[in-house]
Amino acid sequence: MQKYFIPIVLLLFLSCDKDVQENAVPLNAGQLVGSWQIVSESYSIGGPQIENDVENGGIYTFGLDGTFTFVYEKDTSLNFAGTFTFEEVVLTLNYIRDNEDV
Repeated sequence: MQKYFIPIVLLLFLSCDKDVQENAVPLNAGQLVGSWQIVSESYSIGGPQIENDVENGGIYTFGLDGTFTFVYEKDTSLNFAGTFTFEEVVLTLNYIRDNEDV
């Protein structure tokens, strides 16, 4: 479960900025389809925001059929797959491991 913590935290922090949400262009799931590589990470441990560049980050691939995969070449134990939904501005990832929902 720990291996899912960083991607989930990143998604939560990306969705927490009120100004960005108000100025965001509405997307549909079709605009999300494709491959997206992680190039930076941002988090806070109760203090100022910490931002780091990520070299050779993992790649999320979103399909038209509502499935996604995450591949991280540096540590294949972090690879996973699942399904996703995208409604208005909320992206929900449903992780699946060994044919079980997580």
